[in-house]
Amino acid sequence: MSEMFYPGEAPVDLTRTRKIIISAAPPPAQPDVLGEGFDADEFTPPAIDDGERALAAASTPATGGAEQLLDAAGQEPAKRAQWGHRGRINRLLGLRLAPSQAETADRLAHAALTAPLRGRQVVMVANAKGGQGKTTTALLLANTFATTRRAGAAPVVWDNAEAEGTLGYRANATGSVTVWDLLAAAESLTAPAAQASALSRLVRTEPSGVEIIASDDCARRLEQITAEHCRSIDAVLRRWRELVIVDTGNNRRRSNWLWTAYAADVLVIPLVYDAAAGMTVLKMLAALREHGLDRLAGSAVAVITGSPAPTDAGLRAHLLAALAEHGIDTVAEIPYDPVLARGGRIDYQQLGAPTRRAWTVAAGHVAARLAAAATRIETTSAAAEPVHEYPAAAAEDAAARIAELEAELERVRRDRYDTATRRTG
Repeated sequence: MSEMFYPGEAPVDLTRTRKIIISAAPPPAQPDVLGEGFDADEFTPPAIDDGERALAAASTPATGGAEQLLDAAGQEPAKRAQWGHRGRINRLLGLRLAPSQAETADRLAHAALTAPLRGRQVVMVANAKGGQGKTTTALLLANTFATTRRAGAAPVVWDNAEAEGTLGYRANATGSVTVWDLLAAAESLTAPAAQASALSRLVRTEPSGVEIIASDDCARRLEQITAEHCRSIDAVLRRWRELVIVDTGNNRRRSNWLWTAYAADVLVIPLVYDAAAGMTVLKMLAALREHGLDRLAGSAVAVITGSPAPTDAGLRAHLLAALAEHGIDTVAEIPYDPVLARGGRIDYQQLGAPTRRAWTVAAGHVAARLAAAATRIETTSAAAEPVHEYPAAAAEDAAARIAELEAELERVRRDRYDTATRRTG
């Protein structure tokens, strides 16, 4: 088995799938099962056109938080509170008490989520560290889009792990079709006479309408998903679907992971309040910048899930500061939910109201980023060569921040050890 990693080339800035030049895809080969020639993993960055060059030159840093949601919504939400005590007082006395911060964020998120999408767009859910909630994030973002938008096609969630991803197990959908069934039909699905209903038979569908492209779970299969497979799948999805959320694997050196990064419009980073998770995220962001994907890295949305135990205030502050220094100024914090922590199938309708509201705000930030990405494409007219600068000082700063997180992790461990010692002493 050999694996060829991404070659050292000049950075390329391509973050939009619809700009990728796809040659006519050959008929998908039948999978190697205990055969030879599997896992030939290569990735060549796709060519970029003048529109992408202009986009790189004209891009500006995106705003974060409520301002970003407000831009996507296009207007301020109604001033009168409807939630809680303020809402009851307004209804009883006819007053106009202002909504709370939480209610305002929810309204802005709904406005962003219900705005029309502008062409086919791709959301990449990525964190090179396992156990950070990538699959959960992909599913809940998709279900939030589907239940909030109501009109139009629900998102597709694609398990783009190279092999044996867990999306099929966690999704609230049954069936046996996998990504390999879709690949086998890719040529017919991209033919001029193809019908949209044919794709529906090759995905698993949740009650919300969210469509699942599951990874394979065949113990005997040795072939793994590569960038070439991704191009074939993308040729199908770009024809029939408008929003694709990609659940990625843990190996950011694999060609399928790199393909997703170059194809994505928006990056979503799920993580927990953990120093090791923070270090992995900073390394991933640095790697994306080294590949020339500065905008993707700098406009990401971080989704941080809480734990049953209280979050260490010092660790939280360090992690948020580290993300902010690397351009991640949009952070959605999700409360701990025991229903999700069990690790079984995720039924969106069974989640508690606080969890669903938190995911609504998170999805609203993603919708706002998608709108901003589409606007940059539409308003770019002049061609220019892309400029990608990732100076040595920035790399040194990232290394210093990682060292700080390591020290913070050690401090938290010592504090927990001391507490446990006092309790048993």
